[in-house]
Amino acid sequence: MLAIGITSCEQSTTIQDLSVLSVNNSALATTDGPLSEVNTPESIRKLAPSLEKFQPQVQILNPRPDEILSDDRVTVKLQVNDLPLFKQPELGLGNHLHVILDKQTYQGVYDVSQPLVFKNLAAGTHSLRVFASRPWHESFKNEGAYAQVTFHVLTKTAENNPDPQQPLLTYSRPAGTYGAEPIMLDYYLTNAPSHLVANRSPASSSDWRIRVTVNDQRFILDRWAPVYLQGFKQGKNWVRLELIDDQGNPRPNVYNDTVGMITYDPQNKDTLAKLIRGEINPILAQTLVDPDYVAVKPTPSPIPSVTPIPAPILPSPIVIAPPIIKPIPSPVVVPEPTIVKTLPIPSPEPVQPPNLTPIIQPSIDPAPTPAPVVSNPPPAIEIERPVPVTKPSPIAMPTPEVVNNPIEPVVPPKPSIKIVPTPIVTPKVTIVESPQPRQIPAPVVTPATPTVQIEDKDEKTWQTQASDLLKIAGVKIRAFTNTIPSKAQRFGQNVQVWAGKAIDKIQEWRTSNVE
Repeated sequence: MLAIGITSCEQSTTIQDLSVLSVNNSALATTDGPLSEVNTPESIRKLAPSLEKFQPQVQILNPRPDEILSDDRVTVKLQVNDLPLFKQPELGLGNHLHVILDKQTYQGVYDVSQPLVFKNLAAGTHSLRVFASRPWHESFKNEGAYAQVTFHVLTKTAENNPDPQQPLLTYSRPAGTYGAEPIMLDYYLTNAPSHLVANRSPASSSDWRIRVTVNDQRFILDRWAPVYLQGFKQGKNWVRLELIDDQGNPRPNVYNDTVGMITYDPQNKDTLAKLIRGEINPILAQTLVDPDYVAVKPTPSPIPSVTPIPAPILPSPIVIAPPIIKPIPSPVVVPEPTIVKTLPIPSPEPVQPPNLTPIIQPSIDPAPTPAPVVSNPPPAIEIERPVPVTKPSPIAMPTPEVVNNPIEPVVPPKPSIKIVPTPIVTPKVTIVESPQPRQIPAPVVTPATPTVQIEDKDEKTWQTQASDLLKIAGVKIRAFTNTIPSKAQRFGQNVQVWAGKAIDKIQEWRTSNVE
């Protein structure tokens, strides 16, 4: 009973001691080379506590221990308790098993319900080692997490037959291709007593160490725990693990000296590299250790109520209404009244006869004859009003209406009597507007020229002066008719004919009176 109790204590101590991590590795710190040990990546350190509750128990159901097979292939059947095996579909990682045949590189098994088949096996003895692993390939190191079986194909041989009484070293990581540093170095140790037990009974057992060589840089590990290293060169790197005693001598067993080869490519974007760099969302990364993990949305903290500050009351902006545009009605064309305008008569040099003072006073008929109505009015004429200058410019005017008054000769009985000749009446001008809705500014009405009194000189009679005035009027009318339409020109010509006839009448009357 005492022996059993001591054995149990030693076994329990061994398991506890082997899982203790040391903070620093002094042996690695004293070596010369690019490699150095660093802390566990933060992303992995946060996920590790979620798996501490598991104590996986691994069993190999087939092949059976020491079984001799009659074929060169073997079907492996496994069983795992107290650890859910799965592969996260998006990341391709999860809890799994490392299955190692002889010295071959391990195969990852995420589903034990499907058998694993090894083909084309060489005749002789073979060993199969299996242990549970975390998603980032770190092995579980609890008792029962490791299983081993030795079987034979056709016959037994001495190779691949580990001694179950001696410590056994199983190389696990690094393996394959890595895209980020640090790179984990991990292994599994079987039948190795704790350092405490080895020191208490040196006669029965000796202490153990792990000698690691990476690209010719050598250092010693004295603890069973994963080590994260950085300083690997890009491309191919080789790693050698040796189990030795405290004197540096090799511990004999078939797998205690193993060499592995890896590739370091910083351009590789594999999931493990992203996890080490911390590039995976923490919520998504949590599904690597718990496939049923559902992110709990954090309860939002209450937002403190803030009393709104009233906005200052600004005066209402003055809105200027757009001007209301009223449609302009079509203008009603009202014919303008007839405008009578007398042309200014230049004052010729007066001729005074002896003992006579004749005075010529032109008069205007107070009741002029209305202008004839034109059935088809001429098109509207736009009259340009000239700017007043020293010499009056001719004014374009429509057809004038002539009022004829009979000429009554007046015989002066005495030289003292003033003779009033028949006045020369300037024809009235009637402006007839076009029926088109066109507005023409009203013409400026020139006030009537005041009556001009001409006193004849001794050498000219009043008949001579009237004849001269008619000639001047004819010239003015001729010039005026050049600036008005054809109808007005014809009217002007008629006036000229009338003036000529009037001159002839005056000449005839003058001749008859002289005779």
